[in-house]
Amino acid sequence: MKPLVRNSCFLLLINLTLFLLSLKWGYKSMTWAEVFRMDAENIILQLRLMSALTASIAGAGLALAGLLLQNLFRNHLAGPSILGITSFSSLTIAIILLVSQYLGIRMTSYLSLSYDFIILLGSAIGALLCLTILFFFNNKNKVLSHLLIVGMMIAGFCGGLIQLADILLSKDNLQSITLWNLGSFKDCDYLQLGILFVIVLVSSILVFTKYNQYNIYQLGDEYARGLGVDIHALRRTTIIVTALLSSSITAFCGPIGFIGLAIPHIAFFMVKSHNFKYLIPYTILLGMAFSLICNIISNVSIFEISLPINAITSLLGAPFCHLFIKKVALCLNYCKSIIFALDIPKNLSPMSKRFLNRMKFLLFSVSTAVAKPHYSKQSLD
Repeated sequence: MKPLVRNSCFLLLINLTLFLLSLKWGYKSMTWAEVFRMDAENIILQLRLMSALTASIAGAGLALAGLLLQNLFRNHLAGPSILGITSFSSLTIAIILLVSQYLGIRMTSYLSLSYDFIILLGSAIGALLCLTILFFFNNKNKVLSHLLIVGMMIAGFCGGLIQLADILLSKDNLQSITLWNLGSFKDCDYLQLGILFVIVLVSSILVFTKYNQYNIYQLGDEYARGLGVDIHALRRTTIIVTALLSSSITAFCGPIGFIGLAIPHIAFFMVKSHNFKYLIPYTILLGMAFSLICNIISNVSIFEISLPINAITSLLGAPFCHLFIKKVALCLNYCKSIIFALDIPKNLSPMSKRFLNRMKFLLFSVSTAVAKPHYSKQSLD
């Protein structure tokens, strides 16, 4: 596994480089001397530092949440945005703003301690409710494609209710929630950043300590129970961790999509294994790198205002992920053609021929399964 360690060190170096570039580049560029001086009176540098830290933490959390969801539902199309989790969290936040407006409570102050915890609690409740509905449906209906349909229905239903709530909101609250829905890494203060850091750090450590149980869980419920894994406890832990990650990032940064869906796939094709011991750190590092790239593009836009993060993640991530997976699929299809063209020598014994034919069929089947966009077999190499 030395190449994996070497690649992870390389990803760490890339993240450090992107972090420094996000401090230097922007609508007003800075010199390296200004960046490394870290002057407390340099307001622009302080804002960029907060934005870069928020992007790193949020990207790591969203990517990890996507990895856990895909493993929990055994569905590689699962993600916080696809399954409607971020939409449910957004709905609860809109309801909180609407209720506070009719009660005469001002909730738009981002420097208020009560605001942070109320919004975080409401977003977490929404994420837990959505995950509970999805998990209940997944236990009743084993067809995984139906789960995605339910997730999209939840997202559409929540989106309709959010639009109705927008009509009833006041001008200030409507502007606040509209900008929040666009997604941004620039609105977090030190308290919110600290909350995000603690949640992502504790969740990452907790998940990594259970990587062996997640590996066994991929083999099926009966096999996992036979090996002593408490399936219900593992699922409860995964649901709580995923809800906290998705809801906290949604509450403070807005409903940011795509990262939780695509980054685990890219991590898998880099690691070439479903072993969570390596998938977890790679997913976190790739999520940080992708979010920092989106943050840099948002800062150095040709316009006088920052571009919304949601637009950048979709425009930048979708083509990259498509080309990346397509390239791997073409390589695997080429391997399939080579395996199919292999001729077995005629001078072998019948038992050897049967063995080689079976191995040839097995290799061909594995290449076909992995080359498909949505594979079903998982390896633990």
